[in-house]
Amino acid sequence: MTSENQKSPQPEPIPGATDQGAENDANSFPRRSLLKGASVAATLGALGGIALPVGAASAATHTVTTPLAKMSPRGKKPDSFKFELEKSDPQVFTGGTIRTAVAGDIEELSGMSLFSTRINPGAMRELHWHINANELNYCISGQGEIGIFLSGTSNAVFPIGPGNVTFVPEGAIHYIRNTGTETLHILEAFTHESPEKIDISNALNVIPQSILAQTYSIPTASFPALPQQGDQVLVNTGAIPTATPSSSSGPFTVNFTDIPLKTFSGGTIAALTPQFIPSLSGITLFIVQTQPDALREPHWHPNASELNYCLQGQAQFEVITPDNTHEIFTIQPGDTVFVPQNYLHHVGSTSNDPFTILIFFSNNVVGHVDLSQMTQFFERGLFSASFGLDPHAFDNIPNLGDITIAPKNPNP
Repeated sequence: MTSENQKSPQPEPIPGATDQGAENDANSFPRRSLLKGASVAATLGALGGIALPVGAASAATHTVTTPLAKMSPRGKKPDSFKFELEKSDPQVFTGGTIRTAVAGDIEELSGMSLFSTRINPGAMRELHWHINANELNYCISGQGEIGIFLSGTSNAVFPIGPGNVTFVPEGAIHYIRNTGTETLHILEAFTHESPEKIDISNALNVIPQSILAQTYSIPTASFPALPQQGDQVLVNTGAIPTATPSSSSGPFTVNFTDIPLKTFSGGTIAALTPQFIPSLSGITLFIVQTQPDALREPHWHPNASELNYCLQGQAQFEVITPDNTHEIFTIQPGDTVFVPQNYLHHVGSTSNDPFTILIFFSNNVVGHVDLSQMTQFFERGLFSASFGLDPHAFDNIPNLGDITIAPKNPNP
């Protein structure tokens, strides 16, 4: 078995991202800077129009330096939550490149990882399977073909294009092939921070030729002699014809254009559920698109961590941790952000363009607790008591239901 992190030689209606990966340098890597002590109070005051005593947040906030013991596979200290995936150095193969966000690249990363794979025309991600993770991949651009085989009855071959999301169960042998004339760009999310795989190019060639021949009851000389050439990963396909699509690909793939949008005052969310891919397990994908200056309100997920990929626009992200620290940073296309389960966080657009983010979750059914839900359910005086305010200090906060995505504030 080998680690996926080895060092070998605009979908509509969701807008596509600017391709950041081909020439970017990995030398500018952000450092972790934590603002100590602001906690939820400062967050609410900054974002929700909730009145706090003047200077309360700034008085409680100071910068601290947190020592980082971990080193990334690239020999750099990782940020707590963010990684500039498309600025990182790619692994280069004959048929394309792979950039990875795995254990060590993000300090808090656990139970998830993300690959950005670019497959050249006439090439494919060779036949392989994952021994410790399910995979959920999303086609950003290009045209391709995926084949999956898990058992005699659980298999399919199907075309993919921009917007296709495909689930590959752990242990299912599969390939991803570029059938178009342009680069096929695929995001692959995994349910493990260090996904492992076995590739055909590095597996069959270690089995004696006589054993392979015996499997088919043919002379040893009739089975091709397989070269010892190492793990190929992304290979050229030559003149192999495209496969005949299966009668049904429903167990494994769907295009996001077929998933209804849920509309909020500040944007939309398209959520993949087992309704669309019945075999989906342990992972899912939401595509969130917001208006300029809109806000995905402060919230957390009680049953899932999340791994984000910024597709379009620019935004400010904040994560509040259990040790009473918080980290604020800017994200742009090609950046990834990991948020552990139950960590309070929010993200707000800071550009004049729509903001689009892909959010992979570590559960196939995802719950959330939003700030707007809390203030509607609980007595307002409970919030006032936490901050030593007048019991009626929160009375002017309206009940607007579950806001989820708030539009640009008309009264900043």
